[in-house]
Order: sequence, then C-alpha cells, then structure tokens
Amino acid sequence: MAGNVLGGVFLVAAFALVAVDAITGRTGVGDVAASVAALAAFLAMSANFANSVSLVLSHVPYIRDYFVFLQTPRLLEVPQPPARIPERLARGLVVENVTFSYPGSGEPAVRNVSLHARPGELIALVGDNGAGKSTLTKLLLRFFDPTEGRILFDGVDIRHCRPADVRSRVSVLFQDFARYQFSVRDVIRMGDPDAITEADEAERLMRAVEAAGLGEVVASLPSGLDSQVGRLFPGGSDLSGGQWQRLALGRLFYRRADILILDEPTSALDPKAEAETFARLRDVLGSRIGIVISHRFSTVRVADRIAVLHHGELVEVGTHDELMAARGRYAELFELQAAGYR
Repeated sequence: MAGNVLGGVFLVAAFALVAVDAITGRTGVGDVAASVAALAAFLAMSANFANSVSLVLSHVPYIRDYFVFLQTPRLLEVPQPPARIPERLARGLVVENVTFSYPGSGEPAVRNVSLHARPGELIALVGDNGAGKSTLTKLLLRFFDPTEGRILFDGVDIRHCRPADVRSRVSVLFQDFARYQFSVRDVIRMGDPDAITEADEAERLMRAVEAAGLGEVVASLPSGLDSQVGRLFPGGSDLSGGQWQRLALGRLFYRRADILILDEPTSALDPKAEAETFARLRDVLGSRIGIVISHRFSTVRVADRIAVLHHGELVEVGTHDELMAARGRYAELFELQAAGYR
C-alpha cells in the first residue's frame, strides 16, 4: 500500500510539472509527449524491478529448504548384503505391531497395527479419512519404515531389502493416478515397461485389457490398442473419467506382482461398472494378495476379510456378516452410509 501511494504521489507530481511547463510555454507538444512516454517507461521498469525483488525474497526460504533437504541423511537404510524376497509369497504378507509417525509429527499415523494377508485373499481396508489407510500403503511400499514393529513379505523383513525389490513385488493403483497420453497399448505397458521383451507380453496385455473391462473402450477407438488417448497430441481421443480409471486398472493388472493394492480404485465408475470390476478382480487374483481401500461399503462386502481402522488403530477384522453382527465401528459406518439410500 505504501509503495502504491508513493508511486501515485510521484506520478501526479511529475505530470503536474510537465503540465505547468506546457501551460507557461517553456515546452512544446513534442517535449510533453516525450516526457509522458519517459515517465510511463520509468514507472513500468520500477514496477518490474519491485516485482523481481519480491520474487527473490519469496523464493529464498524455499532455496534454504532445498539445501537442508540435500543434507538430510538417507531415511531408508539397506544392510549389505540385502535380503532377498522369495519368488512366491507362500506365507503371505504380515504386518506385525506396526506403529509409524511422520517425521516432525508427534502423533502416530498408525498405532500397533497387526494384520496377516494370505495368498489368494482379498482384504478391504475401511475407515474415516485420516484413519491411516493410505499410510499403511506407503509403509508396504517402503516409502517409509515403521517407527516400531515390522512388515514381512513371506517372513522377510522388508527393511532388510532394497526398496526397488520391495516395490517390484507390488502393483498399486493410487486414487490420484497419472493420465499418460500415449497409445492405449503403451499406457497399459507403463505398468511394467521391462515386460515388453517377454514372450508372453501380448497375452499379458490382452489379459489386462479384459480384467480392467477395457474391451468396449478399445473397440470404440479408431485404431484399437494403437489409438492415441488424450488431447495433447494431434488425433488423440479424449476419454471420460471412468475410462481413464479403467486404463489405470489395466496398468495394475498388467504388472506381474504378488500384491495388488487398489486405493479408491472405482471412484469414477458407476455402480454397475464397479461391481463388474470387483468381480473380475476376484477372478484374476489367483494366488496373489489383494488389498482394497474404499469408502463404498457396497464394494468392500465382497472382500474375504474387512479391516477397520479408526484413529490409526486396527479396531475390527472380519467378514461383512461377522462385523455387522458385532455391532461395532464397521456396522455403524455401514448403516450410516446405507441410510442415504433408504
């Protein structure tokens, strides 16, 4: 405000001086025009200079944060030699008394959580926003290590493994998935780029298309699997939110992984498409472990077991019928959501 007021006073004074000189005859029309143009240019340059100084001052704190980040020690340590995860997770996935607090936060995001997911089992994680569902996913991917407890892949503590080895065994569809604007074929292949050279790659691709319910979408596009999607490049076909989500599901199913994690995987699909997607998920799961995070209780009913998180703690585990009979947190949330349909 002070700068604007000062600039306004200066502008009025300068133009007043030019006007006085013009009225008294000390300057001609050309001099007046030149003076006005010079003042306007000076004011514009002054404003640009002030904006540049302001930008520098506003960016300085972020530059400091950047160098602090570079000096931060590595959070994920890997012992030498690292442990190897067995080729098949015959004993499944075990979360054992896991507690985790984000750096700088004193309150645990998850607290003393224990869960065993067996091969071929579909587990649903439910709970309020902030209950710790996505945090648990990040721990399974070793984006962070637990503050207490451990996570075992077939009996192997993943803290003793390379993060890349852990992530190679997991296929994840996040809620905020990426929309790659390539051909349909290449968008799905992004789920596992190294598989392109494998002999059964074409068969895997078609299985992923079928599992994600992409058959009708591919058939409607001008060049099938080779059709460009998105409007970034010429000739691309724009897709609806649900179709983009099916493409993301195709990437998930294309990846050869022991654990499939779906974080709100069908939020853009209609109820009928959602039911079909989960029916196909049960068919393609086989001996793999499926973990579904969802707020739609009509979706999680099909899971083998439902784990209920509340304020970071695992408060209930069981089938839909068992949890409804227990009249606990799950039954409360289910009936609260069902009331909207009555």
